[in-house]
Amino acid sequence: MATNIATLEAKVMKLGIEDRARLAEIGWTPQSQRAWPEFWSRLAGHHLARLDAAGILYRIPLPSARQKGQEISIVPPYEGAQVRYMVDGSEPGPGSTLYSRPFELPDKGVLKMRAFRPNGRASRTVQGVDPG
Repeated sequence: MATNIATLEAKVMKLGIEDRARLAEIGWTPQSQRAWPEFWSRLAGHHLARLDAAGILYRIPLPSARQKGQEISIVPPYEGAQVRYMVDGSEPGPGSTLYSRPFELPDKGVLKMRAFRPNGRASRTVQGVDPG
């Protein structure tokens, strides 16, 4: 039994901070009440600023985009996330267009987007849209 506990502890220690938070969420939230977007909204609204202040790195969830006809809608990864995007195929940065409403992608345009935290940290870049 002690070996199993030590093995489990070693596995948990290899997890990123956001994975540990998800594991804790599984432990304290009844399965019927678990919802990924709500979890990230709570985490972002209350706890990520603490991690930022402590210099603890974590993965920032990715935004997504959907296309309906010619209209593109970007879906932030959690409530309150700032998503910045470019339509010319270049890498979005802190000064790129802040998503606020659906838009039309120009002919031959290439959408790239990233979620940004208030301290400037950003998610990985996501390219393209999910047809829908």
